[in-house]
Amino acid sequence: NMIKITNIKKNSIAENIGLKSGDILASINNKPVSDFLDYMASNFLEYRKFKFITQTGKTKIFKDECENDIGLILEDFKDKICRNKCIFCFIYNSLKKS
Repeated sequence: NMIKITNIKKNSIAENIGLKSGDILASINNKPVSDFLDYMASNFLEYRKFKFITQTGKTKIFKDECENDIGLILEDFKDKICRNKCIFCFIYNSLKKS
């Protein structure tokens, strides 16, 4: 699983490391990224290792020790259920009641 970057926020970390629209976010901390939720959840980690694949097929690794959005705008969100089954998850809990 990977997710396409559709845009980069101006003056962001992503822009500073040279990411472009059309590049791919492949993994965070060696775990595949399926959607926007995986990316947003990473903002609460103390350490993150991002793996990107550029449009030319090159791999870029970026390590980050802060808990901030790095400036990625990702392709459209699609509902999914992660493997965590958190009690506060609106998706998991709404499907559980069906």
